[in-house]
Parts: sequence; structure tokens; C-alpha cells
Amino acid sequence: MHRLLKFLICFSLLFSTTNPQTKGWRGIVPLQSAKADVELILGLPSKEAGHYAFYQFSNEVVTIWYAVETCDSRGGRGWKVARGTVVEITVSPTRALNVAELKLDLSKFKKEVNPHFPDESLYRNDKEGFGVETIREMVTALRYYPSEDQNHLRCVADDKQKQRQQSSITQLTAEEKAMIDRFMTCLAQETDSTGWIRIDIARRHAGDSDLTDMVFRFVKEKYSSKINRVSVMAGAFNQNQEIEFFVIPPDGKPMPFRP
Repeated sequence: MHRLLKFLICFSLLFSTTNPQTKGWRGIVPLQSAKADVELILGLPSKEAGHYAFYQFSNEVVTIWYAVETCDSRGGRGWKVARGTVVEITVSPTRALNVAELKLDLSKFKKEVNPHFPDESLYRNDKEGFGVETIREMVTALRYYPSEDQNHLRCVADDKQKQRQQSSITQLTAEEKAMIDRFMTCLAQETDSTGWIRIDIARRHAGDSDLTDMVFRFVKEKYSSKINRVSVMAGAFNQNQEIEFFVIPPDGKPMPFRP
């Protein structure tokens, strides 16, 4: 029975990228599934680091992001779910895959083009909680995040928390600058790798272009020689940090970086 279960899991993984579901992935649903559910389906991760678990399969690399803090500890941000609950799933194909091969109804998606790197686009369907990241229409990642009908689980900030949030809109905080510095130091050591910086717009209550421009300007002014190795994009879905960092090694498999 155990062998049969493992076979069925491996068989389903073969087709999970080319036939994506838009409401959760392989029975794992953001804000509903717990860590125990994930490990029952996928087994133990290849790597684990606090708020995420990393799985490497023959056709795809999967990152499961978990809630690790409460609404109060996140300053009124995040989700009203128990620690260890899935908040996002990222599936990165290990083979060349055009977005057309996914056979999605793109009329249901909003396409966002990275203003700094026009080759990069994000197709997102917030109603279903599903997004597709592409470079020149080649899929780099599928993202599964909370859907619109789960918005009632979003944390609600009190007046003091809202005031603190609003004060951070017009400029990067010292902590955010330090995080970017540590990430860029990492990239300087990983000479063959590139990087992604992704920003959670919704929880910063800022406009997409304003916040991405802020980060882009900081990186460009301080690290001008490395700017062509970094992509700055709005639309991060992880609910545990406001700025996400990924190192992209030569094999193209994104590796989350925790500054």
C-alpha cells in the first residue's frame, strides 16, 4: 500500500506543471492545509528553514511557505491561521515550458509586465489565487496563494498598526535596506547566479510602481554594476515577509534567500 501511494504521488507530479490546478496544488490548499497534510502527500522536504520547505522532483521544484507568526506579531499583517498552515506554494518547472502549454483561459488573468525588465511578466488570477511568472512567455514559476474568497482570514490592523504601516510607504526602512544589502552581498559571492526581489504590495498599502521603483532605485544607486543581475517585481504572495528574495543559480531553480 505504501509503495502504491508513493507511485501515485510521483505519477501525479509528472503532470502537475503542464496541467495546473488553479485552486491549490495536488490537494494542498493555501490557508487550509497544514504542514502534516503536506508531508503526508509529499513526504519530508529536501530542505527546510523555518517558514518554508523545499522539495525537488524530476520535473519541478516546489517551495511550500508556512505561517510562522500571529497577526499581532506581524503588526496586523498576514493571515488569521494557525502556525504551520500553508500560505503559499511555488512550483518551478525544471524544463522549458511555454505559457501557452498550460492551456489557461488568460482572459481571467491580469497581466503585469515588470517595468524595469519588460521581458518578465506575471499573469495573476486573484479570484482563484493563482499566478504564472514568465520570462519571454516561458514559465519560471506557478504560484498558488490565498484566493479572494479567503480574504476574511486576512489580519486587520488596529489604528496604531495602520499608522506604522502608512509611515513606511514613502521610503524604505533601515531594516529593508539592510536586507537588500545582505542579499546583494550574497549575489556578489554567487557570481554565476542572478536574483529576484519581490514585494508584497497589498500589505504595504502602496502603489505597485511606487514601491518597486523605490527598491529599484536603491539597488541601482548602490549596486549599479550588478543591477543587470537583479529583477525587482511587484506581486509577491508570501505572507511572512514584505520583501522576498530569491537566488537563481545557473540551473534556473529559484532558491529562497532569508536575509
